[in-house]
Amino acid sequence: MSAPSVNRLFAGLPAPRKSAGRTPLRKAISSKDPAAFHRAWNAFMEVPRERFLKKRVVADLMSLWSVDDIELSGRERELAASIEDLADLRSQASRTSRGARKAEEKLVESYHELIANWLVEATSSPGDWETIAVCELVLICGPALPAETLLSCCRLLWSWHAEHRSDAQHTTFQPSPDVGFIGLPQTLNAEARWVRELILSPFEPPSEEAVSAGADLNRIMTECTDSEGMIHGSLFSHLREWLTPLARVAVWGAAFDRAVWTSQNEDRFRTLVEKSAALIGSDGEFSTLDRAVISDETSQEDSATSTLTVLKQAARMAEYRPTGKVRRLLSITGSSRKTDREIRRCIRRLSSETKKKSDRRKSRAAAWQSDQSSALIVRSSFEPAADLLVAEWHSAEFRMYLSALGLPVFSGSWQWSVTAGEQTLSSSATWNCTCWFVDEEVAFAELESQPFSGVRVHRHLLIAPKDHFAVLTDSIVCDEAEKAIQWESLLPIRSGLPVGPELTVDPDQITREIRLMSGELVVRVFPLWLDDDRVVYAHGALEADDQNLRITARGKGGLVVPLVLDWHPARTCEPADWARLTVSEARRNVTSHEAGAARLRIGSHQIMMYRSLMRPQVNRTVLGLHTGDESVYGRVPVSGQVEPLVQVEASAPDSTEATT
Repeated sequence: MSAPSVNRLFAGLPAPRKSAGRTPLRKAISSKDPAAFHRAWNAFMEVPRERFLKKRVVADLMSLWSVDDIELSGRERELAASIEDLADLRSQASRTSRGARKAEEKLVESYHELIANWLVEATSSPGDWETIAVCELVLICGPALPAETLLSCCRLLWSWHAEHRSDAQHTTFQPSPDVGFIGLPQTLNAEARWVRELILSPFEPPSEEAVSAGADLNRIMTECTDSEGMIHGSLFSHLREWLTPLARVAVWGAAFDRAVWTSQNEDRFRTLVEKSAALIGSDGEFSTLDRAVISDETSQEDSATSTLTVLKQAARMAEYRPTGKVRRLLSITGSSRKTDREIRRCIRRLSSETKKKSDRRKSRAAAWQSDQSSALIVRSSFEPAADLLVAEWHSAEFRMYLSALGLPVFSGSWQWSVTAGEQTLSSSATWNCTCWFVDEEVAFAELESQPFSGVRVHRHLLIAPKDHFAVLTDSIVCDEAEKAIQWESLLPIRSGLPVGPELTVDPDQITREIRLMSGELVVRVFPLWLDDDRVVYAHGALEADDQNLRITARGKGGLVVPLVLDWHPARTCEPADWARLTVSEARRNVTSHEAGAARLRIGSHQIMMYRSLMRPQVNRTVLGLHTGDESVYGRVPVSGQVEPLVQVEASAPDSTEATT
């Protein structure tokens, strides 16, 4: 190579400062010797490269995980397509027993060609994704690249680094109910700056840019999660896209022995991974509300690969044990055959399980709620056939996901409207959680919408993960006792999701029960605010189609609308009846403006609920229970004496919060 060509290759490259490990590289740059540079660079990168390759859970480039999540430039699309082609070539080579060495040589030549073509096109500063992809290519392929090619890549990366270092700005993230998910571009930008600093570390120790990028990543972690690692509600529908950069930077940090997280955020990252794993459905996708319907051309395994791979990588970097509950769930969920078998086995086991065996299984479910994140997660166990309730209310929409024994039942926005007199109020009000309780038997949350025009709306979410039932109760309170109230809500039935058999609706011909059936799973739906017998006139209705459960109720001054869902396989064929209960206070029966109560019996299983809408003067009586509480949910055993599951004390007159 001529002297002018060599000088051009080394133009702009800094001579590393005198420090341990950088002397050979300094001499190579000073002497302008490409071969010496190649040896010195790869010697410096040998340990990080080995760690990087060891920490990955896949052989392909991790940068491919974000290709479909962001808008790429034309040059980036070409680079991504070339990398994907090489990933296919690597996959074919790994399946070929004959000529493996020849296939590997062909793969190396293809990488040479890919990087050489990219160098020809790289005439302007790269995008964030492009920076991440090129840095990963340089780290992995460095030893196999020709000296001139490696030198050209390092020179371009350094020139872009120097160009952007002077005007580096901190990234901020503020989840907004109006804007929604806005965190991915900022997260990718911080990741690109962090990765570029690491790949250029042979030239200099960590610079201000590295500190800035690390600070931005930590700030994004802090602003998008609460202190317990609960993800902000605005991120639920984009969790995989947002989690992907965080999983990658953890791998880069471990490879270069550079901590990316502060000590506080290390714990956050670990708990974030656990909560993210709790959101995994039986199809290997995050069970987070606005689920995209997967096309027929894409198999279930292919569609789940990216989500599971990212989460497996994050769990590994969070140092969860391979045999622990988190990584075990991810390993089982990756196979539709395994998950289907686990779900069928669970349904059949519960169908024949005795009461004593069920009692021995009592243990607290994985349950989290966060006011800061405006979200809650309840999962009965880290098994594929688990009950899962997810809700988030960060904006005007209240969104909910419910799966029973691993099969989705409801998913989407729970819309509602209430008419008080001549005034109609819609579901545009925001919510806040006023009560949260969890123990070995139930998880319970009470939410309240912002009061407006003398009308208050409360929502109770109760799920018994070990006994496989849930109670969803809406309460409407009007300041005027005689004002007519009409309530209507739409609870979205899951449809189009590639999980299990199609969900069908089967209304009972005698009672107002509705059955939602998916294969061997049967979810029985009971409208406790209505009479059970269909021939009795009712002030409201429960109707279902392929898209929604439509709930309507009418009354004066106040309404309590309890909806019970029961999916315990042992109770599928048991006869059911229910009734509204009389609530008395000081020798009189209270009106619907003051309180409401109901009980449901399915075989020997019987539960009751009571909700006070107006503060009583003395304790009230319902089904033999004397109480001054605001809400009570309980079992009714054969003895007839109510055994409370949840008791919510009445709040003080000047307080807006309930206690449990």
